Amino acid sequence: MNQFDTKLFLLALLVVICFVLVGIAIGIGSIWFAILFFLAGLFFMAVGLKIKRKKQKQESIDQ
Repeated sequence: MNQFDTKLFLLALLVVICFVLVGIAIGIGSIWFAILFFLAGLFFMAVGLKIKRKKQKQESIDQ
């Protein structure tokens, strides 16, 4: 079974929070905050995927 990775969990949680904030920003009518949080969510998602890919690559080399 895979180990729990706190760093990736926190990044995933941050992505979810960013996308929730997009909805809140749209609800209050602030398109600039919606765009900002959307881009932040995409950025954090890309960082998480990059870390995961690097970790999987390292695990495949170790085996």
